[in-house]
Amino acid sequence: RELCLYLMLLFLFSLGFVARVEDPGGHVFRGLSTALSAYFLFVEEGREAVTAESIRVYLSSMYNIIAVAGYGLHVAAWTTELATGGTSITSRVLTSLAGLALFLRLLEFLAIFQTTAVFVAEIRLMIADVASWSVVFGTFLLAFAIGLFLALPNAEAFQSVPRALFSVFTISLGGIEGSYSEDPTADAIAIVAAVVVIFLLHIILLTMLIALMTSSFQRVSVQAEAEAWAQRAEVILRWEASLPPRRRAELHARLAPMPGERTVMSVRTTLTGPQKTFFVETDGVMVVERLDPTEQQKLEEGNREEAKREARTRREEQVEAEMRGLEERLRDASARLTRLQMG
Repeated sequence: RELCLYLMLLFLFSLGFVARVEDPGGHVFRGLSTALSAYFLFVEEGREAVTAESIRVYLSSMYNIIAVAGYGLHVAAWTTELATGGTSITSRVLTSLAGLALFLRLLEFLAIFQTTAVFVAEIRLMIADVASWSVVFGTFLLAFAIGLFLALPNAEAFQSVPRALFSVFTISLGGIEGSYSEDPTADAIAIVAAVVVIFLLHIILLTMLIALMTSSFQRVSVQAEAEAWAQRAEVILRWEASLPPRRRAELHARLAPMPGERTVMSVRTTLTGPQKTFFVETDGVMVVERLDPTEQQKLEEGNREEAKREARTRREEQVEAEMRGLEERLRDASARLTRLQMG
């Protein structure tokens, strides 16, 4: 249910803010998407924050931070647009940040599905590994940017610290302009600095990043599946904590029936995977897997082919055994004939 509502929110947000459908339709789409964001912010996230042990525990989850930021920025962007008529740069910035957070929050739902959970876990672990490298890279970037800003204040590429940061980052990726200044001395200084930046940042640090990503991927792949299951369990526990007490009691009754009772649940491990029926009793759980008709037919065909291969193997083994027996009888007959001839 929450996933369907969230996909509806993204659909309305895309129509109202991304596609910019003409009014009055666009106004309606923006209003409906904002209302859904307000519902998620104050009802869903509010309930989860209240049921958490503390606000600190609630905000310890990256997904909760992204959710609160996305919903809050969405509501703020719509409010600012109504106040300014949609022409304010503040409204556009808030809208862009809200869209970024809302679409990134899809990772939380992708972490639940078995087919995508491993990739989400790998990305999370690799980002943690690259964080330390980013600190070193950012230090070099800032040092060269400030140095070039102080040395070449009249050069267009280094007129301000933000502009210098962007220029040094562009140079680190291999982008060198033909000329940085009309002053030959200043231009020579900029060219020399660009060569040093390319050597340190592009050749050394970026090569180090590629090696780090390769080793991290090999290491992360080993623990990604366990991390994915832990991530899925975390999402499910957070969802369970946000349920109303009555709904939670109903689910608990289905998962932990009274003595002598049995409850039945049918779920799919993936959107298109086989359906599994769980028969839950006091002393255990019995799982029955039911395949779709096409999958069942494939399974039966595979079983028939396997039976044919086994029968063929048995016939070949029987023929080989008969051949070995015949060879032994021939050797015995040959030995008897030899003894008769010698006698």
